[in-house]
Amino acid sequence: MKSRLVPAGVPEPEIEIEESNDGGVDVFFFHSAPAGSTLTMPVLIPLRERILNVQPDHLTIWPINVRPDKDDYLLPKYGTLERIRLTKPARTSYELPESRDDVIALLEGLPDGFSKQFEFGLGLLWENRFICEAIADIPGIDSLVLHGGAAVRTARIDSSLYILGLGRFHELRRELARSASRHQRAARSEKQLLAYQHLLHAADRDAFPRKTKRLQADAIADMTNVGGERTKLSKRYRRSVVKLVNENVEELAKAEPQALLSLKADIERVTLKELIGEFEAKLSKNLTEKH
Repeated sequence: MKSRLVPAGVPEPEIEIEESNDGGVDVFFFHSAPAGSTLTMPVLIPLRERILNVQPDHLTIWPINVRPDKDDYLLPKYGTLERIRLTKPARTSYELPESRDDVIALLEGLPDGFSKQFEFGLGLLWENRFICEAIADIPGIDSLVLHGGAAVRTARIDSSLYILGLGRFHELRRELARSASRHQRAARSEKQLLAYQHLLHAADRDAFPRKTKRLQADAIADMTNVGGERTKLSKRYRRSVVKLVNENVEELAKAEPQALLSLKADIERVTLKELIGEFEAKLSKNLTEKH
């Protein structure tokens, strides 16, 4: 890759547009020297890198890192997942950009959840990076293809492509946003509680009695609904779950009688299994009856 010297300081991000050998037009990202700068302490950076290809029926984004002072400068933002392709919206086509303003206008039309400023290397917004990072963990996948409208929920692997329906994409990014919001609220509440205990309660225990941390309303439901795998609990957490059930047994009997009966049956079955196991172990050791 060609390189050039630019002055120290903060180079200015820019783009160039060229007709593409792949069809349509390519948009290249590069850094130019800051206006009015002098050539003191120059630094060597690569000349430019393609970040966008626009064709009437689809556009392709190559998300890149854009900090020239970092080792991953101009390298793919999501590791082995090198590109994101968007098929054209229904009943429309992408217009091929001819100027910087055309590119900016095109990027403004990207779906919600996408980074829309070339200055930041494109790709998804920071809070949605987990989508690309998860797909990048799949061996052999180098491209994410987003297609369809709000009702399309495709999620499949096709050779080196991960095909994702736009509907599923939006559903997932909204879930990520809700998750982040819940954690932020929980962290804020915990900090407020810590400040209360260490400042108000410590100064006047009668006026400010100790508060206990309240369990987030759907914390257990959220934990058991992720993935579908069995949730592993620590010894302390297991005791806490049993205590929660004991403290809420009357409400459970009224609101969830079938679930409570099923739990009772499971406890009896497991208890019987444990007793039988202990009895068989004693028999295998030829222990006397007094044992």
